[in-house]
Amino acid sequence: MKRVLLKLNLLLTILIISSCSKDESDKFPNVSINLTIYPGTGSYYALGAVGGSMTLNGGVNGLIIYRRSTNEFMVYDRACTYDPTNPCEQIEIENEGGFTAKDECCGSIFLLSTGENWDGPAPYGLKRYPSYYDGTSLTIWN
Repeated sequence: MKRVLLKLNLLLTILIISSCSKDESDKFPNVSINLTIYPGTGSYYALGAVGGSMTLNGGVNGLIIYRRSTNEFMVYDRACTYDPTNPCEQIEIENEGGFTAKDECCGSIFLLSTGENWDGPAPYGLKRYPSYYDGTSLTIWN
């Protein structure tokens, strides 16, 4: 009976320790964002049509905003998930109206429509920030 309890105790300890390990996404710095922009107007003209994208200041290493559909925007941090605290690791939109963004430092490529890592050493997709579009203004926060 003692032997069974000892084995059970050991198994429980192993399970508890393994469940406490941090996810890779825990390494991404947390910064405060509270921003409202007006897509399709002034400096945000590039976001007026579906597929439009642009970069802005904010987040860890800047923001990428991509208009996925008429009423949906994807907002990502430009810091690459490979090494988000390295200023060299900055995501750039590959071409005007492009559907991918690349980190020239590590070579990772990400899909703007989903933020997922398409190629390269980044361990997971781009950090996405919540946003709300009311038909006129886009509010971004975390």
